[in-house]
Amino acid sequence: MPGSHPDSRPTFYLLEYSWRTEDELRVQNAYAAHRSHLDALGTGGGLWLIGTLEASDGTDVVAIFRDRTAAEEFVATDPLFTNELATSRPIREWQPLQYDA
Repeated sequence: MPGSHPDSRPTFYLLEYSWRTEDELRVQNAYAAHRSHLDALGTGGGLWLIGTLEASDGTDVVAIFRDRTAAEEFVATDPLFTNELATSRPIREWQPLQYDA
């Protein structure tokens, strides 16, 4: 993995993005292309996890990427961003401490 924490934790890249409730119909119309894009990133190894969070004014999403380039390319090329439906926070490094159950 690119970069690592001093105690050998892997580095991932966290992206938070959202869309507003009033854009929901447009998001639904773009969803098939968005999902296809996600699937390509996931099977290609760049995207590790993604999921929605509860939000009062729309939908919030957290995506975890295995490298910064994949996260940057996602924001630059995903239909939700290219159609100006989603906005994102800056990409952040994330170095989780993992416990095996």
